[in-house]
Amino acid sequence: MSFETESPITIRFIHRNERRALDRLAELEGRDVPDAPFVVAEVDEQIVAAVATEGDAATLADPFLQTAQIVSLLEIQARGLRGRRRKPLAARLRLAA
Repeated sequence: MSFETESPITIRFIHRNERRALDRLAELEGRDVPDAPFVVAEVDEQIVAAVATEGDAATLADPFLQTAQIVSLLEIQARGLRGRRRKPLAARLRLAA
């Protein structure tokens, strides 16, 4: 899968029923999924990266996509959420070229 540089990115908390998306990212990276809440980045209706908002700030990303900028956005968001109660999160961003 590839996405255009102008594809909208949605950053949000992952829903309980989307755990398979985290499992898919972890499998691609050969890692386990920590038991923690995650913020995720969705591009073209697919979750491409995730960062834990508690614990060791685990990061999962599709290694076959260029997700470095997306992961940076998620890490900033996750850092701001650490130690806070979970609040609704919805952001539409455009990936800079």
